[in-house]
Amino acid sequence: MDKMKDEEQRDWSSLPEDILYVISRSLTLLDCIHLSVVCTSWHQSIKNDNNNSSRRKYTNPAKQVPWLMLPCEAADHPHGPGRSFFSLSDGGKTLHIGLPRHLANMWCVGTSDGWLFVVDSRSELIMLDPTTGAEVALPSIASRPTVTPLRNKKGNIHKYRFSWQVDGILEDWGLWRMRSFYYPKAIFCRDIDMVATIIDMGFRIAVARVGDIKWTVLETPSGFMVDDIMFHEGWLYALINSGYVLSCNLLSPTLPTCWKHVGKQMRKWYGLKRYLVMSVGKELLQVFRRCNNTMRSDSVNMTLGFDVFRLDENGCDWVEMTSLGDHQALFLGDNHSVSLAVDGVHGLMGNRVYFTDDDEEKIFSEPCGAHIGVYRMDDMTVEPYCSFPSKPGLSPPPVWFMPNLP
Repeated sequence: MDKMKDEEQRDWSSLPEDILYVISRSLTLLDCIHLSVVCTSWHQSIKNDNNNSSRRKYTNPAKQVPWLMLPCEAADHPHGPGRSFFSLSDGGKTLHIGLPRHLANMWCVGTSDGWLFVVDSRSELIMLDPTTGAEVALPSIASRPTVTPLRNKKGNIHKYRFSWQVDGILEDWGLWRMRSFYYPKAIFCRDIDMVATIIDMGFRIAVARVGDIKWTVLETPSGFMVDDIMFHEGWLYALINSGYVLSCNLLSPTLPTCWKHVGKQMRKWYGLKRYLVMSVGKELLQVFRRCNNTMRSDSVNMTLGFDVFRLDENGCDWVEMTSLGDHQALFLGDNHSVSLAVDGVHGLMGNRVYFTDDDEEKIFSEPCGAHIGVYRMDDMTVEPYCSFPSKPGLSPPPVWFMPNLP
């Protein structure tokens, strides 16, 4: 009885930081997040140590498998507005995270560095950390030179007029259509507090630093669309559907107006999507996704495999890779594509490409999950990643998300 009384009176909030550190090393990221919200002192201790570069962090993001945000309707969930996430590192658990009510019908257009990029009901882009509920406002869509808001008789914005083609033809889109299709992808670079997003149906790229009041539009070569973008060490890379990779330096206070070519033109041309990703060994990779490319409206496009190319040491030729090696795995989709070291990560296998749905043209008609799986580079086979009800029209599409500690 006395022992139980002592336990009840013990002040666990004063537990030394070193003990918290030791405990956290054996926990998954989800458990560390739970640990950090027990009390204020634990939260501050974990947050401080996570920002302390002189010692190992409580949780190393490279040692975690990204969560998969599932395509569930917020209104249908018994716990209210939010999203469900599948966590392989936590034994295949599916967890529900509540979200602010005004973002209940959000549309996710990307994930990067612990943030979701969501579009609200007014077609405005917002950065959201679902683990803490923190939001970061970005410049308004109306600050872009190609977009003009249109108001109804009540003075509310109900449409946007914009020019997405290089010939300058104007189109009027409603809020739902703008929300779903205007932003193909958005990413974040924490080192320079910079956001980049593909806009205008893929014909332009817009960038802004956190706190800016307007977007800066970076024009790409006339007539060519952007397939993918990525940040690396302050540089923005863009994959153009002409087969070129472009780059520009965003470290300077004055944003550049010109692009540099990276490597030779790639004429390999098939499949629905192409991706840029920096490997664990700091090699720039260009990845091609092969699909059955069916044109029938009643059929399902299936992923057949991936072809991976690396930029050679001279920064000139793209060399095909038959293997990623046993210590590396790629995560591709509408997220900021990443390469992760698999050593010491529970459930993560090397020489694999983990992929999600990101075919905007068919996402509303195909059974969700048709494009979610794992591609084995060694035997060129595709296997399922996880199972959930296949149902056409679920939104937003599933996407990989790497959470950060609060």
